[in-house]
Amino acid sequence: MGVLSISIVVQPNTGMCEGFTDSNGDRRRRSIVLAPIKVRVEGGSFTLTWTCNLAESCHNKECFYAKSKGSPSIGEL
Repeated sequence: MGVLSISIVVQPNTGMCEGFTDSNGDRRRRSIVLAPIKVRVEGGSFTLTWTCNLAESCHNKECFYAKSKGSPSIGEL
């Protein structure tokens, strides 16, 4: 039985985010980059994990990528 080998090209995607929310709660339109950060292979399938370049500074509670969504702003500390 032979080994199947395939090649998949994964590249970052650029775009516009309409819901970027800064630490003051103001929503702004910002250009973003969504980039792959991890590939997990299990059995015959694989999963890609992505992140946004603004994830650390976005406070949008509805955004899948925002890491600051549950954190209080500096003014609330």
